[in-house]
Amino acid sequence: MIEMFGYEFIWRAAAASVFGGIACGIIGVWVILLNIPFVGIAMSHSGFAGAVFGLLFGLNPLACAVVFCIITALAIGPVADRGDVSVNVSIGIIFSFVLGLAFLGIGLLKGPKTEALNFLWGSILAVSYPQIALLAICAAGILVFLGIFHRETMAVLFSREVAKAAGIPERLILYALLFICGIAVTLNLNTIGGLLIFSLITSAPLAAYQLTYKMKTMYFLSALFAVVSCLAGLFISYLINVPSGAVIVIVSSAIFGVCLLFSPKRRMKKMNRKQFFDMHAHKWDSYVTKEVVKRIEKDVIPALKVKKGESILDVGCGTGILLTYLRKAAGSESRITALDYSKPMIDKAREKHGAGFKYICADAGRTGLKGESFDLAVCFSVFPHFPDKLRVMREMFRVLRSGGRLIVAHADTKETINAHHHGVGGPVAHDIMPGNDEMIALLQKAGFKNSKIQEDQNCYLVYSYK
Repeated sequence: MIEMFGYEFIWRAAAASVFGGIACGIIGVWVILLNIPFVGIAMSHSGFAGAVFGLLFGLNPLACAVVFCIITALAIGPVADRGDVSVNVSIGIIFSFVLGLAFLGIGLLKGPKTEALNFLWGSILAVSYPQIALLAICAAGILVFLGIFHRETMAVLFSREVAKAAGIPERLILYALLFICGIAVTLNLNTIGGLLIFSLITSAPLAAYQLTYKMKTMYFLSALFAVVSCLAGLFISYLINVPSGAVIVIVSSAIFGVCLLFSPKRRMKKMNRKQFFDMHAHKWDSYVTKEVVKRIEKDVIPALKVKKGESILDVGCGTGILLTYLRKAAGSESRITALDYSKPMIDKAREKHGAGFKYICADAGRTGLKGESFDLAVCFSVFPHFPDKLRVMREMFRVLRSGGRLIVAHADTKETINAHHHGVGGPVAHDIMPGNDEMIALLQKAGFKNSKIQEDQNCYLVYSYK
């Protein structure tokens, strides 16, 4: 067993496994969240068709495969948009076309067809140094793209319509994601093959999706699972002398099965929204990162412009994250009421902050509070979770005094918020921040005036006055 590490081809295959696994793991997250799993099949067969025609005309088959995949990637989006069909329908149409081209090329190809078929079956043990270099460049390029366009990518993965409403060039971002997917799939055809790469770019991200609610963690776990699948498949196939591509796929599927078995999201699907928050109350504070605390202190609290002695309603207070900051800003003489419809959340807030605050367990749309009794109502990190947002706004209008203000605040962009809730899944999967125009319209309908929205990369704020 130890002697396998003395072979140079094993180290080349291991390097290809790492770089290819990172690339496939990350693009797999895009594929799953965009709900286009068959893009891998379409791209791989497009690459296969390109390789066949490259061999047919005496050209470099890998270069031709890349060209065909680029054309396919650039065609999927426009065909969907111009044909007014879903991306999956566009993929199906293009897949049929490139499959026909591939079989036509095979029929015209003279002599042995082994080199062409390698693009279907793959041969990770035969990977060369130039191919490893291309895989490394591809993986690095994907990471750079993700670092630069993380916010825009998250918005498009969640909803193209919401991203467009937020002013993001969603069409351009989608086309870029498809283009990168095409390149990554093509360059991995020689490792596990076109027929099997479909499994790697779906099983690894789906396994990661079962275990985490955070996009960055999902990217990391998906890439890790893909790399582990490749390395473990390589090792096992060497030991028992079987095709490595097939073992890689079996390992990736087994990882998904284990993650599914222990997934915390299985229980969440059976919960309603209130049960979700009740269940998470005891560990809610652990979700508040140092970065969020920093943004609360630096951006959110100053933006509230709290005045000394004001009467404040903390709507959807959770475990009371804002209470200490509100007390410090408003002073000891102020009256601060914490409201949440989850009793475990309210109990946790009372346990943390004790006397000095009034705690009410009630629905934000039916508070039972006296009308015109507050100067400021704050909805911090809660507004997307209101099923009837207009009703909540009207209730806030009722309890605010004349001249009082409602402030909706988040320590993140609304695109990040929406994508995060979508990633969490379960009862909060569709809890989103409305687009800016819709938000202003809701506030006006509830009776508020002089509404404005302020947003940057650190926070999202909506100001309204009664």
